[in-house]
Amino acid sequence: TVEGAGRVYPASVTGGKEVRAFHFASACNDRRVSVVEADWNHEFFSELDDFPDGDKDDQVDAAAHAFNHLAPNLKPRVRWL
Repeated sequence: TVEGAGRVYPASVTGGKEVRAFHFASACNDRRVSVVEADWNHEFFSELDDFPDGDKDDQVDAAAHAFNHLAPNLKPRVRWL
């Protein structure tokens, strides 16, 4: 345990990062995700833009995991171009 945080449990994940980020990316593309304006936004958006080919992907992975955990029943909208 971490003092003041309660119990901490590791997250079990399956599939590659691209697979885990699919629903989050779909929600972002449909403008169903809001981000609070803060000093870290530029780095976060740069990482999102570079994913999956960028050097960094930890923030994308964490955001996708949080999205999948908090909104497990949201299905991506399929849009045909």
